[in-house]
Amino acid sequence: MELRRAKKEDYIYLKHVYDHAFPPEERAPFRRVWRCAEQGKADFLSIHIHGKCCGMAYLVRRGDLVYFFYLALDSRVRGRGIGTKVLKAVKRKCEGKRLFFALEQLDPKAKNYEIRVRRHALYRRCGFVDLPYVLHEAGVVYAVMGNGGMIRPKEYSDLMDYHMGKFMRKLLHMRLVRLPENAEL
Repeated sequence: MELRRAKKEDYIYLKHVYDHAFPPEERAPFRRVWRCAEQGKADFLSIHIHGKCCGMAYLVRRGDLVYFFYLALDSRVRGRGIGTKVLKAVKRKCEGKRLFFALEQLDPKAKNYEIRVRRHALYRRCGFVDLPYVLHEAGVVYAVMGNGGMIRPKEYSDLMDYHMGKFMRKLLHMRLVRLPENAEL
């Protein structure tokens, strides 16, 4: 498995993978995501197996804080351990930094509850821990996992302001909220 900086010739394929990996309410406009990477505000990485592109990873970085914003694999290669390899490679790449990501909450009433539980277990096996936050983005509430240390809500806001601008962050109601002390993670 190899991570490379995404190239223009991968654009259409990566957009297809992105569109099929995430429901509409969890997708930012792909053109905007791509443009932010072109402006140096994020790392848009293509995932290659035996030289063939099969997915994407998108990281927003600022200082020692890294938001693993998207990980998407072509449905034809899922379940083969590639996601695990990508997670571990990104973790190595971000050693010494605070790496975090949002994931679907473990809601037993969710239609895909079993998938959510399996994903959560995968992230834990890769060394990520639950963080005592929920992340609000565009009307969706996520759980948060990370590695390398805690993050503060202001750091998240500053990171998103840098990445997409304060206006967009506020328009999309993007915020990191600390859970009460007695909340289940």
